[in-house]
Amino acid sequence: MRYGFLALAAVHAGLVIWVAFNSDSVFLGSIVEGRTRMSITSPWGALLVASSLVMLMFAVHATIQRRRDNSIVADVAYGAALPTFVLIIMLMLLREQLGDELLTAIAITFCGVAIFINRGRPVVLAVTVLISFAIIFLDDASGSRIITQERTFFGVLRTRVYEVRDAAVPPLRVLLHGTTLHGAQIDEPVLSRQPLTYYHPRTALGEAITVGLAMRDQSRLALIGLGTGSTACLMQADDELTIYEIDPAVVRLAVEPGGDFTFVPQCQPNARVVIGDARLQIANAPDGAYDVVVVDAFSSDAIPAHLLTREAIALYLSKTSENGIVVLHLSNRNLALVSEAARVARDLNVPTLFRLSNAFELPGAALYGGSAASVMIVARDQATLDALPLVNDDWRVMVAPAGRGWTDDYINVPRALWDQMTGVETCWLYPEQPDCGGTPATPASPPPAAAN
Repeated sequence: MRYGFLALAAVHAGLVIWVAFNSDSVFLGSIVEGRTRMSITSPWGALLVASSLVMLMFAVHATIQRRRDNSIVADVAYGAALPTFVLIIMLMLLREQLGDELLTAIAITFCGVAIFINRGRPVVLAVTVLISFAIIFLDDASGSRIITQERTFFGVLRTRVYEVRDAAVPPLRVLLHGTTLHGAQIDEPVLSRQPLTYYHPRTALGEAITVGLAMRDQSRLALIGLGTGSTACLMQADDELTIYEIDPAVVRLAVEPGGDFTFVPQCQPNARVVIGDARLQIANAPDGAYDVVVVDAFSSDAIPAHLLTREAIALYLSKTSENGIVVLHLSNRNLALVSEAARVARDLNVPTLFRLSNAFELPGAALYGGSAASVMIVARDQATLDALPLVNDDWRVMVAPAGRGWTDDYINVPRALWDQMTGVETCWLYPEQPDCGGTPATPASPPPAAAN
């Protein structure tokens, strides 16, 4: 069986090499959400994955058997070195399609498998563990240093500083909550007020906030989810900011003196901070207390789903002024939140506008200049949306897909996960994509003007 496994591994390696040399006919490029992605044509994808899984089964089976000879070939075979190497090559060919996060998870999984199959060899096991930790550590810390790391009830917060040897490029501070980016700031007094990542004025989120504030000379904004506090520097000095944040550690990092980020102290030093669950706390505010309500609390690893139910959106709308708006930041790697928000808005019979902005780079900020942002604006009537001084012409009305919207009694997370994994939401947003049938999207008719 070991020699059979080795022969199969050689055949699989030849298959991968052939695919690599014929990549033009096997891999097809397409542009999705402004990014180039590679897809593999049938039946090559299924064949490669199936043969890889079969080899992995052989490797596991051979590993748990007692050693019966001193054959070097057999040792190499049941060590699973060749299939692992070949599979990693295959994954790297699909790097654009899979993404760095999935590749990292697969690499860590292989580290775990390697540790497991060498559990009976103490020296090899020790070396494997050390190498695995070294790889993970170097990948995690490459190009940066961590100046703050804190674990709270809500996860691990890290502030990283990215520095380059070029004196003309200032350091960049980045706040991470687990694997989720919560904002960045240039560590230079002249540039420190510039909002970055999702909050740059050119992104969909930055534009939605600024046009909502521009509707009046002095505006009141409620921010649900603090992050680094970048939103504060999108506001005028006379505007009023109320921050709702559940994690006191985030407040210490972004608001209090001596914190790692200074957006709020510099741009809105008189901001009011309310610590606690945002939905419970904002319910205590008077109706019509805010002109703009920004909901930016949906991290990609674990979302507070109760902030996106029909009752929650109705609550936010009740706290807006007569021509106020609610801005929902729906960017998420794991869940299809745009379609879920559209269903909720449909059930509430309120109008919406949606825009997805692409990532872009800024001098001194590199990849953290402007992040891709999925944003939905919700209002109580169509006239409010029509009056917004929007700059970009790609804001559009979305007809909600079929299905029951989220309520306090019904939150369908598996549906949101499945729609994101299978690309259902992408095809709903961009039906003209090749993998979605190629049918151009038809303009959506605006919803009724009156809100329930």
